Amino acid sequence: MPNKGSSTYKFTRDELQQFAIAGVRDRVRDIEKELHRMQREFPSIFITDAPLVLLAPEKRTDGKSWPLVKADHTARNQKIAATWTPARRRKAAKMMKKTRAKMERAKKNDGSKVWQQMQAALLAAPDQRATSKELQQAIGTNSVGIANSAKQHDDLFKRVEQGVYTLTAKGKSSENGATA
Repeated sequence: MPNKGSSTYKFTRDELQQFAIAGVRDRVRDIEKELHRMQREFPSIFITDAPLVLLAPEKRTDGKSWPLVKADHTARNQKIAATWTPARRRKAAKMMKKTRAKMERAKKNDGSKVWQQMQAALLAAPDQRATSKELQQAIGTNSVGIANSAKQHDDLFKRVEQGVYTLTAKGKSSENGATA
């Protein structure tokens, strides 16, 4: 009996069909891609806007299907919904209100921005000049915040030398036009 690898072996119809399946799957995948493109370009001629799927999931040798077929999640969703008791809802609502209030307070706090605190600290400093370490201690931030503020507001701050900052003329003037 000839070997399957030999040129004289006669394949059965089932074996030939197994070899052809890979090519057919590739062709159907190409058709799906073309349909998706047409569906994006001409949505009015299609019944639905959901992507059309023609290709059945491949059967794997371990008995699972590939790609994953979406299972019916109603039982799982019902279990999750059952965990939302009135007490849990109240607790979640209270936590959300607390978070929103905290965010609102942060928005309203005008002097909370590093550059504003930095400007105030430099105005109080002798010669409107301070090192990064002095500014860190005065406003309670890190050197990265100070360096970023100085870069973002280069009209207010000037870096005199490494780690030393001073106010510009615009930085020395306050919002009402008075100068320090």
